[in-house]
Amino acid sequence: MLRIALSEVTEGMELSLPVYHPYRSNSQLLAAGCVLSPPVIARLTQLRVKDVWIRCPQLTGLSRYLTPELIAARRRLSEIICYVFENLLAESSSCLNLDEFSSIACELAAVAKQDLARAVFLPCLSEGTDPLVRHAADTTVLSILIALRLDYHIDRQRRDVGLNASHHIEEIALGAMVHDIGLYMIPGGPARPDIESHHNPDAKWMEHTTLGAQAVRTHVDPSVSAVVLHHHQHFDGSGFPRRSAGGDESSGLAAEHIPIYARVVAAADLLDELRMGTHGDRHSTAEALDALRRPPYRDWIDPVIHQAMLEAVVPIAPGSPVRLSSGEAGYVVAHHTDDPFRPTVQIVVPADLRMGGKPNRRPTYNLRAEPDLHIVEADGFDVRDFTGASEADSHANEQAA
Repeated sequence: MLRIALSEVTEGMELSLPVYHPYRSNSQLLAAGCVLSPPVIARLTQLRVKDVWIRCPQLTGLSRYLTPELIAARRRLSEIICYVFENLLAESSSCLNLDEFSSIACELAAVAKQDLARAVFLPCLSEGTDPLVRHAADTTVLSILIALRLDYHIDRQRRDVGLNASHHIEEIALGAMVHDIGLYMIPGGPARPDIESHHNPDAKWMEHTTLGAQAVRTHVDPSVSAVVLHHHQHFDGSGFPRRSAGGDESSGLAAEHIPIYARVVAAADLLDELRMGTHGDRHSTAEALDALRRPPYRDWIDPVIHQAMLEAVVPIAPGSPVRLSSGEAGYVVAHHTDDPFRPTVQIVVPADLRMGGKPNRRPTYNLRAEPDLHIVEADGFDVRDFTGASEADSHANEQAA
């Protein structure tokens, strides 16, 4: 199965998963197995449905990364985040039930543990019409994937300061879910987080960490409210909230003085904001990862957590639509840890996605074995500077000259 934008859907494609109303998540519009027709596509467009899951037998390799159960869990995660946000922001939030969220967090962690090497961050599963809900969901999933790779490190860090290390996956996930709840509480908000705010935070925007921590502290463990308070601390001490020394504003917390849970969520939060871009301008995951390898961002993240994040996030993830230097288009069906910019790509053309179409054996390229082929575009972004395609173009131009 494959998630594609509704603008790319054509007559005859078959749904692999149900379609739900974008603003009423419990309202199912179409069932799995429905074959799409022009009137149905037009109606979905009117309802502002952005994308759908389409059956695509040619992409069986994706089943190692994408399963209906995982997709359903990610969808429920977004629904629960909406519920939690609404209740935290309501005056009658004294009896907030977080059991279902903990259950989903444990379910996502259990799925990832089955094959941690293949448990990578999949942006194609992002849900939510509210940007802050989508951001919270992606930050939660990425924080879980990082934490699973740091079990021993997190246990040691917690025990070294005399704190309980049990249930850390659920607590990190919960902190990630509500880390930006304070943005809804800023006068004139909610304000969407963007990377510019990290560089030039104004006093009003900086208040969201303390406002958020105050809002959640009666509902969660202190280690979770500490995530909300400290998720903008930087490993080099340049973050906030800042301490005062002798009445003068000093630096933020630094290094291991920052709670370990907050360090994990801070890394996931930063990557997602780099990926989604300043003021809503999106950037490729490859570009975001490249930025994290250079100052100032490199100095903001705990090096141990940074390494775990690089294992959890691949620059061109399975399920990503790509275009090759040959002009062929397809989808990534497998990534290779030792060569992340040269995944395996299955060529697919639109006719392959229509029900009843003749089966065609399109080529599958393991780019590690195809030195003359490069990915030039991934998820709609030009990635030639990262995949070696730009160097290949320059070399070809030099030879032609």
